[in-house]
Amino acid sequence: MMVQDWQYWGKYGWNAMRFDEEHYPDPAGLVRDLHATDMRLMLSVWSKVGKETKLGKEVAAKGFYIPGTEWIDFFNPVAARFYARQQNQKLASLGIDAWWQDATEPENDDLAGRPIYAAVGRTQPGEKRRNLYPLQVSRTVYEEQRRAYPDKRVMILTRSAAPGQQRYGAATWSGDIGHDWETLKRQIPAGLNMAAAGQAWWTVDAGGFLPAGQGTVYRPCLSGTVPPLVPVRDIPADDARPRLHDRYGVLAIW
Repeated sequence: MMVQDWQYWGKYGWNAMRFDEEHYPDPAGLVRDLHATDMRLMLSVWSKVGKETKLGKEVAAKGFYIPGTEWIDFFNPVAARFYARQQNQKLASLGIDAWWQDATEPENDDLAGRPIYAAVGRTQPGEKRRNLYPLQVSRTVYEEQRRAYPDKRVMILTRSAAPGQQRYGAATWSGDIGHDWETLKRQIPAGLNMAAAGQAWWTVDAGGFLPAGQGTVYRPCLSGTVPPLVPVRDIPADDARPRLHDRYGVLAIW
């Protein structure tokens, strides 16, 4: 499976749910070409939508943002359905096979100190339910995908999880980790604890993601082949060291 990370939206703004034609003149054709070679495409989609985008203006007009942020209030069922149906209409309709629902903590702990939906006309403190945000995202995307494409299997990758999330076709990876030995050491009990909690589909960035010395890349690459999914992601420590995918001719393997 090939993975398209963020920024494909280009001039349209953050998570506009649209490919920038300057770099992706025919995204549906791209998917068809990949399928013809027996490959699949996973696309990065955030639960954050830039307020400057056309979609963001719709979200703001409907009051679907968590106040003071660009994150969708997935605790509001109307807002959640609107988001997922936009994803279906604008992206799933291109034939995309799987979804990288990134930063579903949400990133920067943006629920803390902010009101979120509780019921019609009522709110609650965001920190009260912030651990459930990734569950809400995965459940919404899964249910709307199954509604729109009942014969298609749903596959979601997310870097945050909550109990029960595995029922929604969601796998979790441990985030943008470094290459250092201490980080590698922490991944082992993390993976065991996830498995013990029933989250069998768990993985790590094989080789790490954040910059580190050359010598600490290879052992994390080897350990990354143990979980059921193997994502290969890498950014260089400096301009002198090539990325792993430049060296070995691959960006991501699943």
